[in-house]
Amino acid sequence: MLGKGKYKEAHELSQKLEKKLWGHKKAEITYYLALMYIDPQSPYYDPPQAELLLEKLEKNYYPSVWGISAKVWRNVLQQLEGYKRQAQRLKAERERKKAWAQCRILVARNKFERALLVCKRLLPEAQGEHKAALLYYLGLLYANPKNPQRDLNTALSYFREIEQKWPTTIWGLESQIWCANIRALEELKKLNLELEKTKERIESR
Repeated sequence: MLGKGKYKEAHELSQKLEKKLWGHKKAEITYYLALMYIDPQSPYYDPPQAELLLEKLEKNYYPSVWGISAKVWRNVLQQLEGYKRQAQRLKAERERKKAWAQCRILVARNKFERALLVCKRLLPEAQGEHKAALLYYLGLLYANPKNPQRDLNTALSYFREIEQKWPTTIWGLESQIWCANIRALEELKKLNLELEKTKERIESR
């Protein structure tokens, strides 16, 4: 039945026989059930369930042919699972690199709203200098005079964090310069306000 792809019939028969048989005959039927859970073409495809049956066979019937076969299959499944996890990690890494490239391009092109969304989405998972770079991009976005959402206080908070946590990196050094520039701008604003007030007092006399 398995050879002809008659999974439903094989599954029903295996479950019936498993309840009636014992010893190595029962082990053989359990092994066939595990094969149905391993086969991707099977409608009963379920690797975790296959792992449970194979573990049971290896534990109870080793070193019989069924116990040895179960051990081999368990090694294969574990190796495949390792490859799957590795592929998922590589895919996630590719997606991160793609997003990083997109973030830099959007910042360079002054696509403020989109750049903010992308950079903030990447920030929670970023670590080390990657996080410093993202904070720096965010600081640049909020410091840019062309940005409708420009906010020097927010920009300064990002640059200060980089300056404190990564002072010796390129991001830390650049942030020190930006912090000094923003403070100078703030002092200039205060000075201009004082001059305006002084001018008004003089004119009102």
